[in-house]
Amino acid sequence: MSSDVHRLIEGLRSRAHDPARRRDEVAVPLEWLEGMYGADVVDRALFLSYLDDGLVAYLPSGAEEASAYYADASRGPLHPPVPVAEWEQAEAAIGRRLPELLRRVYTEVGDGGFGPDYGLHPLAELVEIHRKEREAGDLPPTWLQLVACGCATAWYVALDEAAESPVVRYEDDGRGFDRGIVHTTLPLHAWLHAWTVSE
Repeated sequence: MSSDVHRLIEGLRSRAHDPARRRDEVAVPLEWLEGMYGADVVDRALFLSYLDDGLVAYLPSGAEEASAYYADASRGPLHPPVPVAEWEQAEAAIGRRLPELLRRVYTEVGDGGFGPDYGLHPLAELVEIHRKEREAGDLPPTWLQLVACGCATAWYVALDEAAESPVVRYEDDGRGFDRGIVHTTLPLHAWLHAWTVSE
């Protein structure tokens, strides 16, 4: 398993450290895109949005246009990896050990900002979201939100099944956990691996 984990960490690092691939959707300034590829490029965009520096088009991860735009950008994590001591403080705040694989991701690859949908939460956010959800009592206290997906949907890792650390997708319909929709997916290792090869 250790060689599998090493390959997974390297795959995550490769994608997470590339600004054209670190999330499922990549923001590229619309003006630049139209100047380089013509007005038809909008047809290939997943959606458009305004950011601080103007209108951007969101393209699929690894799209040719995104790779061209970020070709000269520096490579590296969006947020540097967390020190082991900070990870241990987070575990103390959450009240349990977190999966060893997750520790390696945060301490060796980066402090969130990459991964499926909007990317893994930074560690401080993981702790704060868990605290708030535990206080609200709406979700199992053994769930830890990894990624927000939008529209009251998020990816969670189930901490009570340490061997597999299954990842679940939860859709909150606003009527409480017993009414929300839970999709069980893959063990954490397989879920992360699926993202590294999903382009």
